[in-house]
Amino acid sequence: MLESAWWLGEITGNSALTRLQYLSKMFNSRELPAWEAVVFTTRYDDGSRTICPLASGEVVVDIRPRIDVPGDTASWTEVSCHAAFETLAGLPSYENFPELSLGLPFIELTGDEFFGWIEKRGFDPPRFWKTTATVDVAQASSDNSIDLQAAPTFPSTGTGAKKRAVQRAYRLLLSNSMIHDGTTSQERNDLIWAKLRTEGHKTLPDKRTIERAIKDLNEC
Repeated sequence: MLESAWWLGEITGNSALTRLQYLSKMFNSRELPAWEAVVFTTRYDDGSRTICPLASGEVVVDIRPRIDVPGDTASWTEVSCHAAFETLAGLPSYENFPELSLGLPFIELTGDEFFGWIEKRGFDPPRFWKTTATVDVAQASSDNSIDLQAAPTFPSTGTGAKKRAVQRAYRLLLSNSMIHDGTTSQERNDLIWAKLRTEGHKTLPDKRTIERAIKDLNEC
């Protein structure tokens, strides 16, 4: 739901890319296998054929979601891409854009923005924070952040931005089974670096930093 709210512009968060930049990146990469779950359409191009003949002679209908965008990316604006944002708000990234889902869930919200959003939408405050401790929202907004997927507690402030970024990436990759018992340390590091790149990190942690961050996480 928070991911949907981000696409709709209801929340912004601390993101390396704006929603317009994310959309442009997706459109420019639309020929790659990672984005084949949807079809982009413009006034000049209606996308892939809706009727697809198979080698066996059968004919199938292409029912992939279709995202309508303006034709020239150079002229795109938040207003002209409104329809595309509304479509994306209804398409969970983990189902339709696995590559994009490595970055979107870690867009951070301040406590003020998160609680302001749930108040505006008429939602009850999450009860799980009440069971862990009494949260001072003013303190939370300055010292902590909330993942876009709303983790059950405020993330730890940690000892540094790189360490926190590594730990968030590792947890997500682990939960998606992209890191498992058979994953080598080099494969794990490559996955973490790839995930951090999608977030816009220009300076990546070295192997030792990754090892220490994961070790600290496992000891918590």
